[in-house]
Amino acid sequence: MALNLLEDEIEEDEYTIVEEREILMIPPNSDGKPTLRKAHFLKPLLNPKIQPLPKSPSVPLRSNPKINIEDLGKSVSFYGRLKPLKGSRSWVDDLKQTHQSIWKKVGIFDAIAASSYKIKRDNELIMCLAERWCPETNTFVFPWGESTISLEDIMVLGGFPVLGASPVLIPFDKNDKNAELYGELRNSYSLIQRNSGSHSRWIEYYKGMGGEIEHVAFLVLWLSRYVYSTNYYGRINYKVFGVAISVAMGTKIAFASTILASIYRDLSLLKEKIVSCTMEGG
Repeated sequence: MALNLLEDEIEEDEYTIVEEREILMIPPNSDGKPTLRKAHFLKPLLNPKIQPLPKSPSVPLRSNPKINIEDLGKSVSFYGRLKPLKGSRSWVDDLKQTHQSIWKKVGIFDAIAASSYKIKRDNELIMCLAERWCPETNTFVFPWGESTISLEDIMVLGGFPVLGASPVLIPFDKNDKNAELYGELRNSYSLIQRNSGSHSRWIEYYKGMGGEIEHVAFLVLWLSRYVYSTNYYGRINYKVFGVAISVAMGTKIAFASTILASIYRDLSLLKEKIVSCTMEGG
């Protein structure tokens, strides 16, 4: 009986995320004298005797004092957070009446609502954070320790789902039952491309059209602007057509990972720019 209880405890411990053990610690105001205390550690834990410790992240280079971080921020263009277009908020309000149940089901209701508001961006703050960014670990290295943006942050602050189907864009299957919807999108895309292909033109073309095609077209616009934006900012991304159709049909997709990956990528690019300016100015 005792052996069974011990086995149960060991098995239960394997599935916990925290390990409790006594370890020498130096508490505040202790004159630097270590004391044996009970502490809690998040798993997984490394055993230095078995596994070598990972290299410490590179210490972020402080910008050259001669370089003004505020001036540097003015030379960087931030396209990722586009302000709402004329007519986009009313389009959200119109479609919300009939499609909010789908948006809530697939976990994008809050993200769509947030996209209809203009959020002021603090460029100087972003530059200061990027200065502390470590591309090797995707973390901010502060004097008091490391911190980062997590999937939970994207879910809570951005309203994007962390669970669901893969967000990777794949070619649309022409034999799919929704091939007709896809064909309509392709035709209108070709037409609008000949007339600038802008997001504003897309709204003018589809807003008020009605039917499922209007809903899918709205999702195409939203995905192009806020999830799968390309280097051609302000243009429709035709590669999202299949994803938009899937979402409109009630498929939940894990968009949070795509958003987080793009944030990590852009912070690393920004850090490269800051480092290069530091080297040139030094």
